[in-house]
Amino acid sequence: MDTDLVEVIPDRLHMFRFPIGQAYLWQDGEALTRATGCCPPGTASPPSAR
Repeated sequence: MDTDLVEVIPDRLHMFRFPIGQAYLWQDGEALTRATGCCPPGTASPPSAR
């Protein structure tokens, strides 16, 4: 399975792009949080990063 890792906001927001969709990971210091519901369906990046 091909997976891309894109740094949307340097050192903060990361996007894992999969063949079937994407997932976002928010980094705050040493803590990591899976971001959900951050993007309208069918978009490739969160609105704040456009």
